[in-house]
Amino acid sequence: MSLKKLLKPGEEGELLQKKSRQVTVNFQNNRLKKINSGEQKREILRLITGGQLGLAENTRPDSHGDLGRMARETALMGPRVDFAFPGPAPLEQPQVWDKQGAEMKLEDLIDPARDFVEKTSSYHSDLQATVQVNKVEKQVHLENSSGFKGEYFKSSFEVLLGVRLIEGQNMLETYSFLEHTHWDSINWELEIEDLLQKIDWGRQNVNLSPGNYPVIMTPATVGDILWPLEECLNGKAITRGLSPWQDQLGEQAISPQLTLINAGTLDRGAASKPFDREGTPCSSFPLLENGVFKNYILDLETAEKLGEKSNGCGGENGPGPANLLLEPGSETMEAMISDLEEGVLIAQTMGAWAGNPYGGQVSGNISLGYKIKNGRIQGRIKDAMFSLNVFKALKEKVSAVGKKRTWHGSMLLPALLLDEVNVSIKSQED
Repeated sequence: MSLKKLLKPGEEGELLQKKSRQVTVNFQNNRLKKINSGEQKREILRLITGGQLGLAENTRPDSHGDLGRMARETALMGPRVDFAFPGPAPLEQPQVWDKQGAEMKLEDLIDPARDFVEKTSSYHSDLQATVQVNKVEKQVHLENSSGFKGEYFKSSFEVLLGVRLIEGQNMLETYSFLEHTHWDSINWELEIEDLLQKIDWGRQNVNLSPGNYPVIMTPATVGDILWPLEECLNGKAITRGLSPWQDQLGEQAISPQLTLINAGTLDRGAASKPFDREGTPCSSFPLLENGVFKNYILDLETAEKLGEKSNGCGGENGPGPANLLLEPGSETMEAMISDLEEGVLIAQTMGAWAGNPYGGQVSGNISLGYKIKNGRIQGRIKDAMFSLNVFKALKEKVSAVGKKRTWHGSMLLPALLLDEVNVSIKSQED
């Protein structure tokens, strides 16, 4: 069904069509548990009629007739809009399709997962491994009444790796989540090495007194403290008056050591694509450069309200970032650890998203953390929580930025050493 046949005279609209195929391989407790596969089709129509926006979605193949009617019905109660759908424009074509990955057989997904299980269990007989591998292939087509028409194919490999060790009354778990557009971007050996290192560091439990400590946030946990920045830079929060950073473009916000890039067309970026959900070309631009506000995250609606142009961040639920890249520093993880007389390394958190992003307060459980004493990892701390105000910490307390970055979903992040983070202890074991 073409968009033209769905619209009535005087209406504007856009039609988004998505097709996806997925194969999932799952190992639990060192054994292959299940293999699933499936396909999905979606059509989403947005139309502007009488100055109001309507939306309808269809997941039934070859059933289009109700889309226009449903979209007009929702438009009766929909918001008034003044933006126009974008017309044709030059598009970058990031590398997001893995041709070799598309030709992979089921065994090609199972074999490295089984190898991960075998290598971890041979390292320690009591280790239990969990692996889930998702292979997803997507086709996205978008056209609108302003003449835009675009299409792209994208592959995605999502890998969840977990290791559990139970020794007596002590249970230790660590995990990693990877998302890449190309299968050969997954470094299985490096992931195994990192997970087993965390297990070795945590086999001995140590006491820690509550207080304020210098804390190393690993790349995996830096994302937990960046999300208030992301939320406060979102055009929806700006236009609704929720963000404390309204009218502050060009002002110093955080440490000059920190530069945060929204990279929409990065080759092999998990969130890369040629155009956003609204047909605006994606691009790369700084959100914060040397700690200075540079741009907000905008879609058509929020850009129109601010008198700006969309920067290609339109999503199905409003504006959202693409790949977020925090620029690296010069410190190695080993140097950060060796420089601390006493401190904490936080490798994993739980519940750290439960705070108020617009106030910058982040707190959560330290699900995997280690005590540092005299420049060495002493052991694992249990029943601990952390708390900090991100705005203050990232402006005044950044002591070092790691030189090595790793991908965590669609975020490429280094480690951060923060001078002062509150760590509380719920209980202590001997």
